[in-house]
Amino acid sequence: MQSNLPKEYLKSVLEQLGEADYLDYLESFNIKPSRWARCVSGKVTPDWFNGIASEIPRGLKVNLDPAWQAGTYYCQERSAMLPIDEFIAKFAQDKKFSCILDVCASPGGKSIQLMELLTPDGFLISNEIINSRCKVLMENLERTSAWKSSVTSLDIEKIGDKCPEAFDLILVDAPCSGEGMFRKDPDTIKQWSKEAIDLCVRRQIRILKNSLRCLSPGGYLIYSTCTLNVLENESVIEHILEIENLELVESVKIWPQKGLGEGHYYAFIRKLGAVNFSNFKPSKKKKNRIPDSLDELLSSIHKLSWMKSQGELIDHNDKWYWCSDRLPNLKYRRKGLELGEFRRGFKKSEFKFSQALALSLEDKDLDKSSIRSIELTDDLAKKYMRGEELQNVKDFKGYNLICYNGQGLGWVKANGSRLRNLFPQAWRIN
Repeated sequence: MQSNLPKEYLKSVLEQLGEADYLDYLESFNIKPSRWARCVSGKVTPDWFNGIASEIPRGLKVNLDPAWQAGTYYCQERSAMLPIDEFIAKFAQDKKFSCILDVCASPGGKSIQLMELLTPDGFLISNEIINSRCKVLMENLERTSAWKSSVTSLDIEKIGDKCPEAFDLILVDAPCSGEGMFRKDPDTIKQWSKEAIDLCVRRQIRILKNSLRCLSPGGYLIYSTCTLNVLENESVIEHILEIENLELVESVKIWPQKGLGEGHYYAFIRKLGAVNFSNFKPSKKKKNRIPDSLDELLSSIHKLSWMKSQGELIDHNDKWYWCSDRLPNLKYRRKGLELGEFRRGFKKSEFKFSQALALSLEDKDLDKSSIRSIELTDDLAKKYMRGEELQNVKDFKGYNLICYNGQGLGWVKANGSRLRNLFPQAWRIN
């Protein structure tokens, strides 16, 4: 694969590393990249995890794994985890943030990490301007039960106009030339060019300047890329630091021959001054009556009951959501956690619980609820994920939560001797 690497790129690597490390870098292309996963806080961890992050076992087909479908872990390149992990370790062990913005959020791995940094009443806005990538982002956040995240698909300039100095932590995982992924994804080599780098630099500077408009005094901005050249990393940061009242706290480049993962770069920037906590004024909305079945569920499950006091339940076109009551006035693709939809019928109306809500629950949560849980073995779980009906062996009625290792996987609805499968069509396996 080394022979496919652009000569101009290799020259840049040699200048940065020196001959010995350069040869080690080339040798790293003979090593097969590892697959990594990160467990999701608050969910049941698979047995093969030996920490917060682990290598994925060889031969495991992730999309066929019920534990992955239940959102107990998500796949993420090992080096991509480090910017936020290192930020937490060095600057946020005893600090939480109230308003967090992930500017270029898809596919969502770093957004899921950022959730761990929120105050009890805090919120995260995960933004992705590209529509197709935004759909992937929403699915990953839904699967991993990112309760306090809301999704936007806006140009960062519009967010800057609406939310000046509003966020105390911002992540810019910028679009880049992807040099750090050459070993893992050889197709990125074909897309490399000096012109592409120049385009990325201009885009990165624009995104950073508008993101800094959104950053509160005293707040932090994390900048990261999965590329290795100086132009998109150190030089971009040097350019940004020409803006007054900013300081560079740390800057790190990760080379694949020296770490567990692929190439990555990150920098921590702080805006000087006292922290300015923004209090957004929520728009006034008509409060509709909560559907009875939803109200019963929220009241009976301890870990959901706090929703009524630390956020707001809202409905939009008969779909119900929980979200922070402090969200800024932006156009959202999804506000907070979707709970379900009230479906009106000619003879009968009912509330249909959402897949996102199922993935937020465990079987033990239903002890005081009228809803039952059904634990499935591996074979039955895969049958369920294929969309097949299950037998109603216990004569359950109404909605039932399907669980795998105690973790919610989806819903079924009892229909006589059968359990009608409500696993999302788009998620079903072959």
